Amino acid sequence: HGFMAPPQGSDIRNIDADIIVAHGNMLRYFICKVAQLDPAAWLRFRLLHASVTVVQIDARGGVLVKQMGDVGHLPAAALTN
Repeated sequence: HGFMAPPQGSDIRNIDADIIVAHGNMLRYFICKVAQLDPAAWLRFRLLHASVTVVQIDARGGVLVKQMGDVGHLPAAALTN
């Protein structure tokens, strides 16, 4: 989890947010790693261009993929892969 780590310190309300902009292949692989899935599973995911993925890591290191490939902010005519 080089880029994502649980919050540090005693005040867990002080949460950092990192934004990573990357190619879909990198994001799919990254999601597999943080979710402790076989890295080859990334081939089963499809991410559209400009989609949003949200991963939350709690203070104990628990990982939750809250959103993956969300394109609700885009008009249907703008969806591409």
